[in-house]
Amino acid sequence: MNQAVLKTIHRIHVVGKCPLGCDDIYQIEFHIDSVVIPVERIQEVINQLTTDPIYQEDLTRKLCESLQCKVVSHGTHSRFVTECTAEWLS
Repeated sequence: MNQAVLKTIHRIHVVGKCPLGCDDIYQIEFHIDSVVIPVERIQEVINQLTTDPIYQEDLTRKLCESLQCKVVSHGTHSRFVTECTAEWLS
C-alpha cells in the first residue's frame, strides 16, 4: 500500500546564556516525522528552556524530550564549533 510520509525540518537561531556567563547563538533543527508540531509550540518550549543559563547539550536533550522529535543544534563556543544531536526513541 502506497502512502505519503511527512518529514519536516524547522530551523531557528536561538540566543542562549551559557552557565559560564557568555551569550551563545545556536542554530537548532527540529526533525519531525509523520506529525505536525506547530512552530508556536516549538517557540514556547524554547522560551521556557532559555530563561535560565543552560548548556547546549542540555538544551538539545530537553527540546527533544519536550517535543518528542530529533533535535540537532550547532553552536560556537570560544573557538569550538559544537554539534549536538538528541533523538526521540518511542
